[in-house]
Amino acid sequence: MNRFTLLFIGLACCLVANAQSGHRPQVPVLNAAWPATSAKSETVRDAKATGLLRDVMVEFPEVVPTILPAILIDGMPVTTQVTNLGSEAVSGKVTLSLGGNEVATGDFIDLAAGDSVLLQMTMAAGEDVALGKTTLDATAELSDGEDEDVSDNTASEKVTVSDGEFAYDHTNASMYVDNNALGLPNYEHSLYANSFYVPNTVMLDAVSVGYGRIEGDKVGVFVWEWNADTTATAEGYYPLGEQIYFYTHDQGTSRGIHEYELAEPVRLEPGHYMVGVSFAGWGIATDLTQPNQMYSIFADSLGVFAVDWASYELGTAAIRTHVSVAPPLGIDETVSGAADNVTIIVSGNSLVVDGGSSDVNSLSIYSLSGVVLDEVKGMGNVCRYDLSAMTCGVYIVKAVTANGISTRKFAVR
Repeated sequence: MNRFTLLFIGLACCLVANAQSGHRPQVPVLNAAWPATSAKSETVRDAKATGLLRDVMVEFPEVVPTILPAILIDGMPVTTQVTNLGSEAVSGKVTLSLGGNEVATGDFIDLAAGDSVLLQMTMAAGEDVALGKTTLDATAELSDGEDEDVSDNTASEKVTVSDGEFAYDHTNASMYVDNNALGLPNYEHSLYANSFYVPNTVMLDAVSVGYGRIEGDKVGVFVWEWNADTTATAEGYYPLGEQIYFYTHDQGTSRGIHEYELAEPVRLEPGHYMVGVSFAGWGIATDLTQPNQMYSIFADSLGVFAVDWASYELGTAAIRTHVSVAPPLGIDETVSGAADNVTIIVSGNSLVVDGGSSDVNSLSIYSLSGVVLDEVKGMGNVCRYDLSAMTCGVYIVKAVTANGISTRKFAVR
């Protein structure tokens, strides 16, 4: 049974609810009546007019990384929100600081009384950042007068700068308990996911999960590409892109964090990724903290979709990734000479490389991480490579002809 078949078996078993088209997936369920243990967030506050002429409030309206790898700081986007609580229009800027060092700024201009504006800022550390616990601060400063109440001019979030761990959740040891466990009764299967943005190319080495309860013996780890700016369907579902990883791991036997090393590291190019974990019964812990992200995944005849449950305010699930510096591919990804005439297709269980008027001298097959999987000599201007023994996934082929080198990606499905 190949990996492609296992994928659909896994999805069939891991639906959050009825996977039939037109049936909305079941709302995420906690294993206890509210409230459970939460990490209180002070970053989202009620915006009320203060009666002052000039008064702005700044906050983080969206979840920000709680554990951020140093290699992902540069290029990481952060959204802040400025609200004018005063009675006059104001202008100014927001300065984003990490550990006291400025990493981004954003301007707001003529913000009317009672209005709010979102500022999208991209972090740039500019120098090495020390590993460890620190604070991400967003501070607003007016350019056209003094703010009459500076008590709400700064929003802060605790962030740990790591050497590879990447997380958006606030879970800790006190939350790995029954009351914080998401899932379904009667050992039904759930598939929850977190969205991760990667601004720089990295290797995904492992996924870790924090459990409030363990009732099964296996979990499925999934990784999909996806466009976070995509438009939802009429039912509110977000279509996911290409699946780039799936594997079944032993869940573990105790509450708390369990790390699942990937069968082979996956190369992540800049973009958004949905990282999901399927399990039976009650399982993944959530932090019950706002702002939050909360997704469940389901499949139907039209594809694989994410459902955004953030509005239910159940917090962010304890799903984390572990990344490392991506090594050079070790292959020339450009087309040289007249090699652009080379045709590379997958036909059945064969990779067919047609050199046109040129003989194919050799083929090299690589994983996405740049590992050489096989090398063969060509035979004439058409070379066929047997794919039947390869697991489903995306690979790279380098074809060397008399006229140059051609490197392409191809998929085994």
